[in-house]
Amino acid sequence: IVNFPSYARLNAVCFQACIILKSLHNFKQAAAYLEKVLSLGPPPPYTAVDLMFVMGRIYQEWSEEEDGNYEQTSHKAFMRVMMALKTEEVLPSLTGFDDWMGDAITWCSLAEKCSAAGHYALASDFFSESIKRYEDEDHHAPLAQLWFELAKCRARAGKMEQAKKALERALQISPEDERMVGVWTEWEDPNHVFETQRKLPIKKFVAKLAELLPQK
Repeated sequence: IVNFPSYARLNAVCFQACIILKSLHNFKQAAAYLEKVLSLGPPPPYTAVDLMFVMGRIYQEWSEEEDGNYEQTSHKAFMRVMMALKTEEVLPSLTGFDDWMGDAITWCSLAEKCSAAGHYALASDFFSESIKRYEDEDHHAPLAQLWFELAKCRARAGKMEQAKKALERALQISPEDERMVGVWTEWEDPNHVFETQRKLPIKKFVAKLAELLPQK
C-alpha cells in the first residue's frame, strides 16, 4: 500500500487490509484503513453507506473489548447509515434506531453482499449477527438457511471446524434439506476436508491478491 500510493484499485486493497485487521481485533488500524477507503471511494459492489455500517461495527466490537468512547462513535456511524437509508427511501421514515439495529435483515443484507464479493470473514460476522437477532425474535423460518450461509462462508475462509458447527445447527433445524445433507457428507470425508482447507481458501486468496496487486 505504501509503495503503490497511486494504484488504481488502492481502495480495494485498503478495504481488504481493514477486514484482515478487524478479524485480528486490531480495531484502531482497521478503522484507519476504512477511513482511507471512504476518502478514496468505495470499491464495488459496496456503497459509502455500506462502508459506514462496517465502520459502526468496527467501533461496536472495539467498545466490547476496551474502555473509551467507542460505543458513542459506533452509534454515530450507525445513525448516519440509518438516516442515509431513510433519505434514499430504503427505510420508512418512522423506523426507530433500536428496531432497525435489532432487525436481522439489517445485518443479513450486507452479509449477502460481502459473501458475493468474496469477503467471507466480514460476511461471517454479519451472518452471525443476523442469526442472533432472528433467534432473539423467535423467527425460525430463515434460520436454517442463515446457518448454512454462515457455514459456507466459514469454509471459504478456511475455518472448517467452525463451518461444520454452523452446518450442524442448520441441519438441526432442517434435517431433510438435500443441499445441506450433501455438503455435510462431503465435509465428513477427510480427503474432501483436506482439499477444501488446502486449496479453496488459498487459491481464492492468491487469485484475489493477483487481481489487486499492480502489474509489472
